[in-house]
Order: sequence, then structure tokens, then C-alpha cells
Amino acid sequence: MIESSNIITENVYARRLIEMNELFLASIREHIGAEILVGSLAWGRNSAVGANSDIDLVIVYPTENRDRLLSSKYIKDSFALEDANYILDNKLADYLVAKISINGVAFSIDLIDEAFFKYMCTYDLTSADCGVMSWKYGRYKQDNTYISKSFLGKSNPITKISVKALSGYRIQLPLFFINRDTQAAPSEYYYGIPTIKLLTSVPLYSSEHYDVRSPLNKLQENIISRMRAERMVGNDCGSQYNILNLFIFKDRMDSDIQRMFDIF
Repeated sequence: MIESSNIITENVYARRLIEMNELFLASIREHIGAEILVGSLAWGRNSAVGANSDIDLVIVYPTENRDRLLSSKYIKDSFALEDANYILDNKLADYLVAKISINGVAFSIDLIDEAFFKYMCTYDLTSADCGVMSWKYGRYKQDNTYISKSFLGKSNPITKISVKALSGYRIQLPLFFINRDTQAAPSEYYYGIPTIKLLTSVPLYSSEHYDVRSPLNKLQENIISRMRAERMVGNDCGSQYNILNLFIFKDRMDSDIQRMFDIF
């Protein structure tokens, strides 16, 4: 987790994104528990944000506020409300993803209820010997492949799976997965996008009734504990284990953020 003071910047492109987010946050503030900044604006506000950059957010909300949140000014056109409620109520997806635009600035927003957010962040990784999948639901199909990394910097391709459902798509992707090169080899943690982006996140807003820092701190603690558990059985590779190796974008991170996650 990165403190909000770390996104202060002279980068005019980053500052415009922050200004547009103020408009968005004002439209949903009363309905949510927390707004969390993720993506390049969180970890690379000076070095990675340019004219075409978008804003990536995670919104954590209490379930009883779902309808009000989904009917808010900027989100309301992202879903057919009945469809989103049907998908979530019938556990066909764990959370929602919205794509919106404000004054020409694109937003990608994960909308996660407080219960699933807690589950994501507090899952005990130390003894996990198999991965955990998740499903999100949104208007647009996603079937791209991305590269997941291990604590040693090994790469593993992950292809998202999209399934048409009502007016949108259910999209499967792992919270994390566990891999072994051979049956005798130590198991290796590889990140999933929903959790890795929270590791380098910046809490921008938290209501007086919701403590977003506790689950985010627990997530970081669990990932570090998993790394150190793997290092204990890592034979001659102990010195090579590092949290930074998880980030495919580590060479684009601002130097102060790199130092923050140089954990071994």
C-alpha cells in the first residue's frame, strides 16, 4: 500500500487524471466504503503517466448500497441494473468492472463489495497449494493474455476467459495461482491481477465507517509471508526472492516506489 502523499506530482498529465477523479469521487462518495487508486497513476505518477493514460480504481462498497452506486451519475450506463444484480445475487460473478469516460479521460473501475474485498486481501497464502479463481462481470468481452510473475521473476502467461451472460460478459481470472515445475520442486506463487494491483495501491478515500487500510496491510503481509516461506525451501535461490520481481512494470515504477517494494 502506498500513502496518498506519494501521488503528489508536477506531471501535468497525472494531475489532470487526479482532477477528473475528484469529479468521479464526488458522485459516489456517499455510497461507498473506500476508493483505491491502482495502476500507473499509483506506482508511476512521474515516470509512467502520459497523455493517453487512464485511471484505474477499485471501489469498495457495502452491499446495501449497491443499487445506489450502480445508479450514480457516471456508472449508471455501464450496466443494465437488473442484469448486474442477477449476476451478483446468483454468485455468477464476485465483482463488477465498469468502463467510463469523464471529459475525455478513461476510467477502468472494479466495484467490489466489502465481504469479497476482505476475502481477497486476507486469504492465507502461506500454506496455499492451489490457486483461487475469481469472476468479474462487465459490459465488454476480455480475452487477452497477460504475464504473471513469481517472486523469482519467472513468467507465466494467463489468458482471461469470457463467457457471454445477459447484456455483458463473465470474465474469469485468478486471484493467484500456484505452480510447480516438477512434482518434487517447491510450489511457486504467481500473482493474479485483482490482488497484485492492490499491493501497489493508494487509498484515496475511506468513509468513517470503513477501515480500508487493515485489509490492504493484511494483503501485503500475506504476500511477504508467502515469499519468505518459499525462500525457506528455495535451495540456492534464497537471495533472489524479492517482492519487486512480481511486477512486470517494475522498470517503469517511480524510484521511490521501487525502493518501497524492494523487499526480500
